[in-house]
Amino acid sequence: MTEFIRSELPESGKIEDYKKFFSENDKETFNWTKKLREEVEPLSKWKEIKQVAAEEIEGLDPDVTLKLLERFKPYIKEAKAGHSQGHVYRDLINIVIVLKNDPSLKEIDYVEKTVGLFGAVFHDIGNSVVDRYQESKRFSGHAEVGAALFDKISKDLIPPNLRKLVCYAIAAHTHYTRDIEVVKDGETVTKKPYEDEIIDENRWGVWLTRWTDRVDIQGMQGMARHMLTKATPTEDYSQEGFHQVKEDEKEDFIHHFTPFERTDDQIKNTDRKDQARNVLEHMRMFRNSALTKNIYSQYDTQYFTNEVILPAVVEQLEFVDAILRKDPISDPVLLVKYMEDFFSFCRQMESGPDVDMAIEAIKNKFSLLSEEEKGKWARGFSLIPNLHEKWYRRILLSLSKPGAQEGRKLDQIIEKSSEEAVRKLSSFAPKK
Repeated sequence: MTEFIRSELPESGKIEDYKKFFSENDKETFNWTKKLREEVEPLSKWKEIKQVAAEEIEGLDPDVTLKLLERFKPYIKEAKAGHSQGHVYRDLINIVIVLKNDPSLKEIDYVEKTVGLFGAVFHDIGNSVVDRYQESKRFSGHAEVGAALFDKISKDLIPPNLRKLVCYAIAAHTHYTRDIEVVKDGETVTKKPYEDEIIDENRWGVWLTRWTDRVDIQGMQGMARHMLTKATPTEDYSQEGFHQVKEDEKEDFIHHFTPFERTDDQIKNTDRKDQARNVLEHMRMFRNSALTKNIYSQYDTQYFTNEVILPAVVEQLEFVDAILRKDPISDPVLLVKYMEDFFSFCRQMESGPDVDMAIEAIKNKFSLLSEEEKGKWARGFSLIPNLHEKWYRRILLSLSKPGAQEGRKLDQIIEKSSEEAVRKLSSFAPKK
């Protein structure tokens, strides 16, 4: 793998040391990623590396996923609400479900599926050392930093050629679709979209990584994740670019948590500062993106759409539609109860180090909303126990199905990963 040009990643393995390193070596990380892309991105090089990686996979420890999770545990625990350890463990669950059950993936070679497995689970590891919502101000965002971290920390568990492919999948997972120009300290760099076209079944590892990331923004856990990230102002990205936040934090909260939904045309015709989608509009956008053919869903299989994405979308829209109904909760006792149900759900699904701070911020700012608006949110929150139960049973059933066997080491790795996924799922079981 390409080494850093002037500096080596700290040997200490301490999170604080990595935070300092990536803060001081932002441009160098960008250059490292650029070299990685030169080595892996062209299709001819991807195929060449895959040939060697195929042999490397047969020598992997069947418990490699578990060992990687243990190795990365300090970093997983450090990730903040919205991209916390709950997200990582659900990524493990979701990629196992896809690899075991999607019949279309039988045509995909085992190298791509192995890359997809590791990329899916560890794509957000960079969030532990850089701010997820500083992407427009950094030469290297959480994806590139995550790729560098994975390269360093997994070195003795994942062989070099396979590791290159996984690092590329991690770096490319954000799926930015346009050039992003970043100006910092008087210097300008342009971050370009990653090459991701699937040709002759190559680069599926990149898309399996992205699939897994997309699944977890749908459904009730997706709503909880997104709301927690809006406890304080954050810049989100869409195909239009990075949306601005309002200068006044209270105004920003009111904008995102007003239970109202605009059409795309209405959003486009507002001032630039108001074009950021609010929470409900964001979730509707994710739904539309998932169920229509577009640049994000262009390689979705029938199984992925109908059995993985669609049930989550249905659960999510049940919640959104309940909020937009004309019968808000007016009983103050029920309003408090349903809000507490939601915050309890957030703590269980997104157990990051800052989750309590994010919840407290949302609690305090909810007073900015009218009684009717709070009652509308409470109407949605009242569905949480039922939606949580539906999600849990659906996922448990999908995990329990036996996977197809190809007689390769990957089968053993997936089986061990599946056992761990079931254990992780138990931590998300509805509380009685």
